[in-house]
Amino acid sequence: MFKASPLTRDQQKKITLLKHKTEEKETSAQDSIPYRKMYPDGICRVAENRYSRCIRFEDTNYQLLQPDAKTAVFDGWCSFLNYFDETVSFELTFVVRLSSREKIAQRIEIPPTGDDYDYIREEYETMLRNQAKEGRNRFSRTKYLSYSIEADSISAAKSRLGRIETDLLG
Repeated sequence: MFKASPLTRDQQKKITLLKHKTEEKETSAQDSIPYRKMYPDGICRVAENRYSRCIRFEDTNYQLLQPDAKTAVFDGWCSFLNYFDETVSFELTFVVRLSSREKIAQRIEIPPTGDDYDYIREEYETMLRNQAKEGRNRFSRTKYLSYSIEADSISAAKSRLGRIETDLLG
């Protein structure tokens, strides 16, 4: 029978260093996203027969709406959620980032055009700059809808994902 001898202090150090080197391997965000293939038209093959697509969208500030408009938005949201059956998986992603004052200033800039409405542009730009100084509108919000389906081929997936996108955007 084979009897193992204990490791020397040097051998233990080498093993510890090797463990840390493999644990410290840098990975990118892309490395953490499992997918099989990304097609040029934006369709992503995420598994053997699962295909996905993502839509960036904007929405309305619900709190600023009148009661009738709030009801209409709520009804639309319910219709949206009921659109998806058990064959379509979906996920909503909301990314909120604090914007730098420089980026806000660039977005606010409204150049004069030389017409009779330059004074309105200037007044509007001043109002937006004052709001930015007070801390309002310092967040950029990006919203995404990702949805996926099972399909036997990329052509079948492309057709169905396209129909879904058309229905959702409509």
